[in-house]
Amino acid sequence: MRAGDLASIAISAWAPGGASPDPGQKQTIRLDNLLSMTGGLSNTGASALELNNVDSFRQAITARSGNPPDEVFTYGPNSFQAFAAAFELATGGSLTADLGVTGGQDSVSYLQTRVLNRIGIAPTQWLRDIRGHANWAGGAYFTARAWATYGQFILQKGAWQGEQVVPAALIERCSTYRNGAFLGYGLGFWLNRRVQDTFTPGVDSAPWPTEVAARFGAGSNIAPNVPESMFMAFGAGNVKMFILPSHEIVAVKIGGTQDDDRFLALMLGTAP
Repeated sequence: MRAGDLASIAISAWAPGGASPDPGQKQTIRLDNLLSMTGGLSNTGASALELNNVDSFRQAITARSGNPPDEVFTYGPNSFQAFAAAFELATGGSLTADLGVTGGQDSVSYLQTRVLNRIGIAPTQWLRDIRGHANWAGGAYFTARAWATYGQFILQKGAWQGEQVVPAALIERCSTYRNGAFLGYGLGFWLNRRVQDTFTPGVDSAPWPTEVAARFGAGSNIAPNVPESMFMAFGAGNVKMFILPSHEIVAVKIGGTQDDDRFLALMLGTAP
């Protein structure tokens, strides 16, 4: 599987004539659309901890397609769960009669073996749905130290203790990926890039407080007083990991303010 591949290669229900709703639009969704939340999938259905009470892969596969890919940014769990479903289908899984997924390589087990074990961390728990699928949209629990270790791994572009665990180009692409739907998000990471005219309030969907949403609407960025090279992970419960390549800093923040411009500026000494 490569980021530019069509998701319908693995999710046959999205192929032309497939059994999922709106296969005509879903057949053109790429894997990088799912990781950048630009595939056009609706964000309806269960989310956060409620995702554990449903078949989250089926919810994602059967989600309606409100827009063609690359046109609208829609933040929600369905894109992440659809990506995980595609992975498990591509590694030997199969669709059930009700468009759920069975079999295949467990996506969390793959991540643990391929990356996390090699940098010496593991989640304290990873919540799963009623069919045992991992909740990728808000089910992983890490200590702050483990989360910071992962951030350092990303800052080092996939290198750890002299070993290139993940190709540097793949890590760099996560924080430099550009799509016309929304410039403030890469592949799985929020970017501090100015969004210009790519955010339309009421059309694009982003889980930020009023102050940040207003900046997006004005074409600005998440934290105007911080270098635009900053990128971050924003998890459930307002858990955030900031990566600042310009200062070689990784910072983990649990709870507190949702608008982090002043917090980051004070940390860097750039506050007005």
